[in-house]
Amino acid sequence: MACPMVSGLAALLKSYFPKLTMFQIRDIILKSGQDVADMETPLPGDKKLVPFKALCETGKIANVYNAVEMAMEM
Repeated sequence: MACPMVSGLAALLKSYFPKLTMFQIRDIILKSGQDVADMETPLPGDKKLVPFKALCETGKIANVYNAVEMAMEM
């Protein structure tokens, strides 16, 4: 589900802020995410708990509000 959510966020930013480049949008999405790297979550298909950062690249969850706030500042 991450890919559709992040793609939608990128589309939202591009539609409201058309002058942003793809690199600026990428940076906004990466920097504005909610950091949950140290939270534990069940391993898919198992009951074992692992740190969230073990399951993803950034250890963050996309945050639309923070992303729009950052885009407005640019």
